[in-house]
Amino acid sequence: MNEVEKNRIEEIRKLHDEILGSFRRSLVKAIRIGELLIKQKENLKHGNFTGWVNDNLSFTDRTARNYMRLYRERDRLKTETISDLRTAYDLLVEHKPAKPLLDIKPLTEEEAKIFKNYEREIAKAWPKMLEVSNALRIIRNGKLYESIFQTFEEYCEFRWDFTQEDIDFYLGLSEKGGAPRDREE
Repeated sequence: MNEVEKNRIEEIRKLHDEILGSFRRSLVKAIRIGELLIKQKENLKHGNFTGWVNDNLSFTDRTARNYMRLYRERDRLKTETISDLRTAYDLLVEHKPAKPLLDIKPLTEEEAKIFKNYEREIAKAWPKMLEVSNALRIIRNGKLYESIFQTFEEYCEFRWDFTQEDIDFYLGLSEKGGAPRDREE
């Protein structure tokens, strides 16, 4: 092994260690945010937390609940090998075993792979859908559309090609508190 290769290996190892250290610091900060959010939630009346998050923070209720989950499970996280916040969140999601269905053919390996990929896509899309929901709610509630459109519905139809059903769907996401598993907490 020549000197150039030794230096390259040393730099790769150093950079990798820095990345891991950076993640550990990020995880500590995320856990602290979770602690602060839990304390804030305890000081609010029942049902007011989502509104407080939407009004005061730059992230969604779902993100807030993920931070809170990290805080609650902080001791468990210390025993796991985690490389990023998404892995930490995924680790803490309780997977409930599905009830077996009678007379169902099992998925082929290819079908199982497709199913898992689409479930990942859904999981990745939820935060963006909630951001759209919150943005629409803020535009509607603040009547920010009024300089150009007479109604919120006209704005949504012209700007985003939304039907009334689309508007109801997106506004309903933030009013219901996000993805189904987020509403359980």
